[in-house]
Amino acid sequence: MNYCLIGNPVNHSYSPSLHKFLFSNLNKFIIYYKFKIIKKYFYTKLVELVINNFKGINITMPLKEIVRKFCNYKENFLSINTLFISGIGIVYGYNTDYIGFKNEIKNFKNYKNILLIGLGGSSKVIMEVFKKKNIYVYNRYFNKYFFFKKIYKKYKFLFSLRKFYSLIINTTPFWVKLNYPKSNIIFNLNYCNIQKKEISGIGMLFEQAIYSIFIWLKFNFYYLDLKKIYIKNVQT
Repeated sequence: MNYCLIGNPVNHSYSPSLHKFLFSNLNKFIIYYKFKIIKKYFYTKLVELVINNFKGINITMPLKEIVRKFCNYKENFLSINTLFISGIGIVYGYNTDYIGFKNEIKNFKNYKNILLIGLGGSSKVIMEVFKKKNIYVYNRYFNKYFFFKKIYKKYKFLFSLRKFYSLIINTTPFWVKLNYPKSNIIFNLNYCNIQKKEISGIGMLFEQAIYSIFIWLKFNFYYLDLKKIYIKNVQT
């Protein structure tokens, strides 16, 4: 059985090495590829993967939103980042960002006001996690606000930043350089080019991979020791 990551860019991604680490520890002989795909050729590549017996696909930017229309069945999120393909070619869409982030955010306590930076595919899931929290949203391109305001009416969309937020969550691509306002906690969903004051998203990535494996293989297992080992290895 074959599995893969698709999107653009993918060269920086830890997903192939992470899945290899997990599959080997589970004694599963499974190959995990990565393919650089732009939006224009997404459907063609998806058909090719189905024909070539790929059973699981992780989706990264910029495909998380357009993939929804190609799923036969999907979770009720505005973005999809994991596909399971049945033996007869039925495509099921899931979002592992939600579980990954929710499990990782359990470690953060006593945050009163939250700043969410970025309005890409992952940010929509973060908004779902924080439905009952006081959340502010800031994006480099203000034209995106009009769409989001219709869906997330209670959130405050900012054109400038105040001096302090108890929790900042950065969902922008890893190459975007930011000057943060003051904060107790800065959580970056990325795991590349992490600043000293940021908490890396590598733990979230691990949680996502665990959920992907459960979706694909219907296989549940204790993984916290493996998580500690993996994070220690990538951070040294």
